[in-house]
Amino acid sequence: RLAAAYDFVLPCFPPRHNIFDTIFQLHHVQVATVIDTIGQRANSLSTQGALRIMEFVRKYMTTLRGLGVEEQLVRLPVSPTTDPDTPPGLTLLMSSYISKMERTVTSWYNNIMVVDLEYEPKPGPSGKLRTAGVTDFFRIMNEEIEVIRSIDDHGDVMFQTAQMALRIMRGFQAEQTKVISDTELQLSFEMFCALLNNNVECHDQSLEFVEEVQEQLDEEYRDKLDQVDEVCRGFLDVAKVAMARAVVVMFNDPGMSGQLIALYSRPEWLSGKTTTTLIATIKDYMADVQRFVEPSFVKRVAEAALEELGRRAVNMFTAGVLQVTAGLVSRMEADEVELDSYFKDFVKPDRRHKLMQTLTHMRTLVSCPTVPDVVSAYRELVATHVTFSFDLLQKIVEARGTFGGFEKKHTRDVLAQCKE
Repeated sequence: RLAAAYDFVLPCFPPRHNIFDTIFQLHHVQVATVIDTIGQRANSLSTQGALRIMEFVRKYMTTLRGLGVEEQLVRLPVSPTTDPDTPPGLTLLMSSYISKMERTVTSWYNNIMVVDLEYEPKPGPSGKLRTAGVTDFFRIMNEEIEVIRSIDDHGDVMFQTAQMALRIMRGFQAEQTKVISDTELQLSFEMFCALLNNNVECHDQSLEFVEEVQEQLDEEYRDKLDQVDEVCRGFLDVAKVAMARAVVVMFNDPGMSGQLIALYSRPEWLSGKTTTTLIATIKDYMADVQRFVEPSFVKRVAEAALEELGRRAVNMFTAGVLQVTAGLVSRMEADEVELDSYFKDFVKPDRRHKLMQTLTHMRTLVSCPTVPDVVSAYRELVATHVTFSFDLLQKIVEARGTFGGFEKKHTRDVLAQCKE
């Protein structure tokens, strides 16, 4: 209507009267006053009502640009009736709308997570375990962007919505991490695998989502979105938390833990039976991992399993009373060889060597004849295993006695250097 009135009225006045600029300035101030008044009551509006007003303002500004109004004059001026310390009405409207949407979506994703955990995960199209939450989460996110797109806004409102989306993704990641890390929740191995996969998919979908949102933004806003890559990578961090919990469940399996307690002390371990059974159990779990988990994370699960095995081996190594014999040292060395042989199909040599160092360092403590090597092994163990105390070292070196050519003075030297 403004454009039609312009075409009808302008020819009725001589150009020297500059009638449009005169009327426009008065009209523009009145529009700003109305929007400021509405903005003061933004919290009482429905989200749909706030959206329609923002759509009106966008169309009004577009019309002004079409009538040749300079860009700096298109923006709504400060209303003469507005408190100078109060944000403009349009800002209040946007803030209210975004806050309501953020609360709504946060409530939705919390409900999604509750429902996800109530049902057993199922294989997705690729055969990997999933829950329905990922699809629902990004469907909701895309719907919010579609709402803003429907009012054809590619500036402030779309930008504020994009920032809200990033905050929501961070919140979703934090809530998932909290749930996954809660040891009181007795979640299954399969559920942790599904949550791992969910977040790998979330990472992929978040990249697509952000790319689409950036395409919707006017060019001046695209570079203003902060930490986009970091937020998207956050889903992979959640996947790693789920992976770690899956590995803990694996090692808490009675079939696994029942074998671990035999390490370094029982005849079945010395005979090699324990290690053979452990590897067979890990092999069964890794077969499930290959079937359940996204391929990009299978090798990471294997690495985590090898690392967890080393951690639990340290616990068993330090828990009992060691009888240092040639048979014990020989079995420790054989364990390293057998584990290395199995994990070579999953873990790269340099990474495998690093993860196996824990077992090597323990063997060094009970068998190496040179003081510097024993001291170095202890320092490495202390750096990676906080429970490996000086008192434990003393118990171990005293248990080995003179085994491997170690003399009493060597024991004294080791203890003196390590105590420092």
